[in-house]
Amino acid sequence: RMLSGLSETLYHEARTAFHSVLSAARLLPRPSPLLGEERWARIHIENFLMLVMYRREAKAHECVVEATKTTGLQLQLTGAMGRRTKFQTFDTAQLIATARSRVVGGAVGVAG
Repeated sequence: RMLSGLSETLYHEARTAFHSVLSAARLLPRPSPLLGEERWARIHIENFLMLVMYRREAKAHECVVEATKTTGLQLQLTGAMGRRTKFQTFDTAQLIATARSRVVGGAVGVAG
Protein backbone atom coordinates (compact mmCIF):
# COMPACT_ATOMS: atom_id res chain seq x y z
CA ARG A 1 0.00 0.00 0.00
CA MET A 2 1.38 3.43 -1.00
CA LEU A 3 1.46 6.43 1.31
CA SER A 4 -0.71 9.29 0.14
CA GLY A 5 1.32 11.98 1.89
CA LEU A 6 4.73 12.67 3.34
CA SER A 7 5.83 10.51 6.25
CA GLU A 8 7.54 12.25 9.16
CA THR A 9 8.98 8.86 10.20
CA LEU A 10 10.70 8.47 6.82
CA TYR A 11 11.91 12.06 7.02
CA HIS A 12 13.55 11.47 10.40
CA GLU A 13 15.09 8.19 9.20
CA ALA A 14 16.52 9.93 6.11
CA ARG A 15 17.83 12.87 8.18
CA THR A 16 19.52 10.44 10.58
CA ALA A 17 21.14 8.60 7.66
CA PHE A 18 22.38 11.83 6.05
CA HIS A 19 23.66 13.09 9.40
CA SER A 20 25.64 9.85 9.86
CA VAL A 21 27.14 10.08 6.37
CA LEU A 22 28.06 13.74 6.78
CA SER A 23 29.58 13.14 10.22
CA ALA A 24 31.72 10.29 8.87
CA ALA A 25 32.72 12.29 5.79
CA ARG A 26 33.86 15.24 7.91
CA LEU A 27 36.33 12.94 9.69
CA LEU A 28 38.16 12.23 6.41
CA PRO A 29 41.05 14.51 5.44
CA ARG A 30 40.21 16.99 2.66
CA PRO A 31 40.89 16.34 -0.16
CA SER A 32 40.40 12.63 0.30
CA PRO A 33 40.81 9.93 -2.37
CA LEU A 34 37.77 8.18 -0.81
CA LEU A 35 35.58 11.26 -0.93
CA GLY A 36 36.42 13.67 -3.74
CA GLU A 37 34.82 17.06 -4.24
CA GLU A 38 32.18 15.65 -6.59
CA ARG A 39 31.03 13.00 -4.10
CA TRP A 40 30.98 15.54 -1.28
CA ALA A 41 28.81 17.84 -3.40
CA ARG A 42 26.53 14.94 -4.42
CA ILE A 43 25.90 14.08 -0.76
CA HIS A 44 24.75 17.65 -0.19
CA ILE A 45 22.62 17.71 -3.36
CA GLU A 46 20.88 14.43 -2.42
CA ASN A 47 20.24 15.85 1.05
CA PHE A 48 18.92 19.02 -0.61
CA LEU A 49 16.45 17.03 -2.75
CA MET A 50 15.12 15.19 0.28
CA LEU A 51 14.74 18.41 2.25
CA VAL A 52 12.90 20.15 -0.60
CA MET A 53 10.53 17.20 -0.89
CA TYR A 54 9.72 17.59 2.81
CA ARG A 55 9.50 21.38 2.49
CA ARG A 56 12.44 22.19 4.75
CA GLU A 57 13.65 25.10 2.59
CA ALA A 58 16.00 26.74 5.11
CA LYS A 59 17.95 23.52 5.68
CA ALA A 60 17.86 22.79 1.94
CA HIS A 61 19.44 26.18 1.25
CA GLU A 62 22.37 25.30 3.53
CA CYS A 63 22.98 22.15 1.46
CA VAL A 64 23.06 24.11 -1.79
CA VAL A 65 25.48 26.63 -0.30
CA GLU A 66 27.83 23.82 0.81
CA ALA A 67 27.64 22.09 -2.58
CA THR A 68 28.38 25.31 -4.45
CA LYS A 69 31.34 26.10 -2.19
CA THR A 70 32.74 22.63 -2.80
CA THR A 71 32.34 22.61 -6.59
CA GLY A 72 32.83 26.29 -7.40
CA LEU A 73 29.37 26.41 -8.97
CA GLN A 74 27.91 29.90 -9.26
CA LEU A 75 24.14 30.23 -9.23
CA GLN A 76 22.17 33.29 -10.20
CA LEU A 77 18.40 33.43 -9.78
CA THR A 78 16.40 36.12 -11.52
CA GLY A 79 12.86 36.52 -12.73
CA ALA A 80 11.02 37.82 -15.74
CA MET A 81 7.49 38.04 -16.99
CA GLY A 82 6.78 35.69 -19.86
CA ARG A 83 4.72 32.92 -21.40
CA ARG A 84 5.63 29.25 -21.11
CA THR A 85 3.75 28.01 -24.16
CA LYS A 86 2.44 29.48 -27.40
CA PHE A 87 -1.09 28.82 -26.15
CA GLN A 88 -0.73 30.91 -22.99
CA THR A 89 -2.51 34.27 -23.45
CA PHE A 90 -1.05 36.19 -20.51
CA ASP A 91 2.38 36.78 -18.98
CA THR A 92 3.24 35.18 -15.64
CA ALA A 93 6.30 35.36 -13.41
CA GLN A 94 9.07 33.01 -14.60
CA LEU A 95 12.08 31.93 -12.55
CA ILE A 96 15.35 32.04 -14.46
CA ALA A 97 18.27 30.07 -13.03
CA THR A 98 21.74 30.51 -14.51
CA ALA A 99 24.55 28.21 -13.39
CA ARG A 100 28.27 28.57 -14.12
CA SER A 101 30.81 25.95 -13.22
CA ARG A 102 34.43 26.63 -12.44
CA VAL A 103 36.87 26.84 -15.34
CA VAL A 104 38.04 23.37 -16.43
CA GLY A 105 40.55 23.05 -19.26
CA GLY A 106 40.12 26.66 -20.36
CA ALA A 107 36.34 26.45 -20.87
CA VAL A 108 33.48 27.56 -18.68
CA GLY A 109 30.33 25.47 -18.55
CA VAL A 110 27.08 27.42 -18.66
CA ALA A 111 23.52 26.22 -18.23
CA GLY A 112 20.43 28.39 -18.19
